[in-house]
Amino acid sequence: ITIISHFAGKLYGARSHKYKKLKEGVKKLIEEVEE
Repeated sequence: ITIISHFAGKLYGARSHKYKKLKEGVKKLIEEVEE
């Protein structure tokens, strides 16, 4: 998951609120997969 976060951070750069939204989406996805 660290690789995805790193890639997303590079992709979005300064658009931090969009990055935060993406991170939340990834978190939700992982939670759904783990259940």
